[in-house]
Amino acid sequence: MHPPKSTEAEYVDGLSGAGVKVAVAWNDQIPGLVWTLPGGAAKRWPLPYLRVETKGKDCFVAMEFAPGESLKVSSDWAVFLKEQRRGVASRGLLEYLKRDGWGPRLIYLTGFSALCIGAYLLLLPVVADAMVERVPQSIDDQLGKEFFEGFVVEHPVHPGASQALTDFAGALGLGSSQWKWYVVDEPVMNAFALPDGSIVVYSGLLEQLEHSSELAGLLGHETAHVKRRHAMRMLARRGLGSAVVGSLFGGGIAGSLAQQAEALGGLSYSRRFELESDREAQELLLDKGLDARGMVRLLERLEEATEGNFAPGELFSTHPHPNARIEALREGTASNAQTPVRDEELERKWAALRFTFATRTAAP
Repeated sequence: MHPPKSTEAEYVDGLSGAGVKVAVAWNDQIPGLVWTLPGGAAKRWPLPYLRVETKGKDCFVAMEFAPGESLKVSSDWAVFLKEQRRGVASRGLLEYLKRDGWGPRLIYLTGFSALCIGAYLLLLPVVADAMVERVPQSIDDQLGKEFFEGFVVEHPVHPGASQALTDFAGALGLGSSQWKWYVVDEPVMNAFALPDGSIVVYSGLLEQLEHSSELAGLLGHETAHVKRRHAMRMLARRGLGSAVVGSLFGGGIAGSLAQQAEALGGLSYSRRFELESDREAQELLLDKGLDARGMVRLLERLEEATEGNFAPGELFSTHPHPNARIEALREGTASNAQTPVRDEELERKWAALRFTFATRTAAP
C-alpha cells in the first residue's frame, strides 16, 4: 500500500492544546513522517518511534520521545503506517485459500501460523539481543546524537536547571562523561534516556518530586536503560520482527495473527525492560544508603498525575502504566529494609535544583 505524496493532518504540540493544519509527507529515504510547521520549523518523526492509535473514528500518530505531541491523520494513512511498522503484506492469502477450497488450507495455515508465532516470540529476543552484541557502541552514540539534535530544536533545554541536575547526578555518583543531563522546561510528566547517554527530564516531572530519593531513583532508572542498551535491543527486535513477519505472512487471518503476536511481544519486552531498570534504580538507592522507597513514591506520583486524564498524545508514553512496577518495587523494598542515611551533599544539590525552579525565568 502506497500513500499519496502528502496529506493534510492536524498537529498538536501538547502545550497550547490547539491544533494546526500541516502537510505531512512520507520520507522513503529515511522512513518516517516529515512536515513543516507554520513558523517554518521542520519536523521529522522516524518510523521506529511512531505509535498509531485509533479512537472512534479518529486516528492519531505520536512519537515515543515527543510526549504530548500528536498528529491526527486519515484512516488510510493510519493503516499505511501500521503496515509499515509491522512489515506485513496486505494481499495474497485469500487468493491462495480460494484455489482448492477453504477448509483444509485454512486449518493448515492457521496451525502453521500458530507454530511460527510461538517460535517467533521465543526466539526473537534471543536473536535480536545477539545482534545488538555485535553492534559497536559508536552506533548508539550516533543514534542518540542525531535524535537529540532534532529534539532540542522544538524543545530547548533550560541551562540553569540542566547544570543543577548535572550537579545532583555527580553527587549521586553519576558524574562520569558517559552521562549528559538535560532539563526541558515544559509541563510534561516524563523523562527518557537516549542510547548515547543523554538523559532528558521534563520540569513538569521534577516539580512533582518531594524527596531527593525520588529523583535519585529516576536517574538510576534512566541510566539503567542506557547501560543495558534497552533502546538498541528494542529497535533490533522491531526491525527483525518486521522482516520475519513480512517474509512469512500475507494478509487475512495469518496476517492478523502475526500483527497481534508482534504487538503483544513488544508490550512484554517493554515491561521487562522497565522492571529491569526499576530494580537497578532500587539497587542504586540501597547502595547509597538512601530511602529505597524513593522509586515507589516516584511511580505513585506518576500514577496519581496521569490516571484518568489522558489526552490523545499522552496515550503514547515512553513508560508503561506503573501499577505492576509499584508492586514489584514494594516487594523489593520489604525484602531489603534498611534505615536511610542522610547524604548532606546530595541534599544540598537537591535543594539547589529546587531553588532553580522556584526562581527561574523562561529559558532563552
